[in-house]
Amino acid sequence: MRNPVTRLCNAVKAVRAKFDEPLRLELSLVDHCNLNCKGCTHYCPIAPRHLMPVAEVEACLSHLAGVDSSMFSYIYLLGGEPLLHPDIAEVCHLVRRYFPTVGIKLLTNGLLVDRMDDAFWAACRDTDTVLSVTIYPVKVDYDRIEALCRENGVRYEVFHQPKEGRFFSKHVIDDVNPGSRHVNFLRCHELGCLTLRDGKIYPCATSAYAGLVNEAFGRRFEHTAPREGRRGGDYVEVTAVKSRADLSRLKERPTPFCRYCTRIEPTEWAPSRRDPSEWL
Repeated sequence: MRNPVTRLCNAVKAVRAKFDEPLRLELSLVDHCNLNCKGCTHYCPIAPRHLMPVAEVEACLSHLAGVDSSMFSYIYLLGGEPLLHPDIAEVCHLVRRYFPTVGIKLLTNGLLVDRMDDAFWAACRDTDTVLSVTIYPVKVDYDRIEALCRENGVRYEVFHQPKEGRFFSKHVIDDVNPGSRHVNFLRCHELGCLTLRDGKIYPCATSAYAGLVNEAFGRRFEHTAPREGRRGGDYVEVTAVKSRADLSRLKERPTPFCRYCTRIEPTEWAPSRRDPSEWL
């Protein structure tokens, strides 16, 4: 067992990190994916096909930019696989229009990169969108992807790749024997992952996508609605955001949903069998 003083120091560091982490917004543009990853933290193997309409993207960005167009350090475009969105180029332009100084990263598994058209590459180049690629143990020519980025004047980075056989962090959620939301919050690995989905901003993707688990496996992960239209719950309605502080509170304090996230386990990559044990 670790020394109690060490555990306390680590807890204090974790709290400080949550306050120091800059605000970033993750746009969940697509629920589904063209990979089938065991234990996917966005639950893509059990997700039906769903796209965020461009009109919804613009309405949300317009409101948030009207509050403070410099509140986010980064905006991530992800899913699912964001390159499955037919209007991904337009989304890049919208983000840059409403947030002129934000860093934009498009998180992709890379499978569709060599099929993207000139409009996509022009959008990434003109908006300074970084193509951020996760390297999966599948047949993808990642050197070719990097070369395409160079040829088209688009910035490239590796977002994540396997290390010592460990690929994902399995976020085990439990609606039968939930734990302490305060303890779970302290050991959370999703620091600052504000996730915009269906007009709401959640503190993390686990919370934002939990409804997919309910639908697939008949579970009862519940969200607490915010009080006074915007505070005290598991999410903030985009239209209720009045200041940067509304989102900082969501990032820096445990929500009721945090009680469900009981532990985190490293896991190797494998194809999903859509079994509840991959997540529960």
